[in-house]
Amino acid sequence: MSVPAGDLAEPDRVERALLAAVSVYGASLAFVCRALDEAAIEFALRFQARLSFLFFVLALTASWLHRVRDWSWAAWLERNRDALLRSFALSHLIHGAWIVSFYVRTPATFSWNLVDVSGALAFPIIAFLFMPIARGSSARSVRVRTAVMVYAWLQFIGFFIDRLLNGRPELKVWYGVAIAICLAVARIATLVRRQVPLAS
Repeated sequence: MSVPAGDLAEPDRVERALLAAVSVYGASLAFVCRALDEAAIEFALRFQARLSFLFFVLALTASWLHRVRDWSWAAWLERNRDALLRSFALSHLIHGAWIVSFYVRTPATFSWNLVDVSGALAFPIIAFLFMPIARGSSARSVRVRTAVMVYAWLQFIGFFIDRLLNGRPELKVWYGVAIAICLAVARIATLVRRQVPLAS
């Protein structure tokens, strides 16, 4: 039975649309924060990071959402999980550019502790998601994507814990919620990977 051309083209269309949306979002933040002072860069860092985290969570929970809630949008998320991964990667690389800007502006704020160093390493590692080795359904590609996402998860939760302990008081509730989300995502991803039945 032949497969309609539109079905074959959907993953590519979705990926192009998502990457374009991430680019527009990043460009809009750059315009809003064009003053490039410390407050503007911090604003851009926070909002670009929120988008990255959203794509990260959706990519890792797409299969679970489809299994426990047979909604059409959940099926769409699962079908386009790889596009979500690369959208996360692009958003986080844009976030990295803002970090460089912040470092140029305020180098003294970087202590180069474990969180800072692992965060700097995260960007070239996450860029692997755009490389041919991370595309496709081969065992090697799956291992590469898994390794990248595990590293990203460790970086996210390490950063959130550090900010919860040492960050601004008014953001501590958000960091606590983000840590809880990270732990839930890890549990869900582990169960899905092992194909353990999930209660609805």
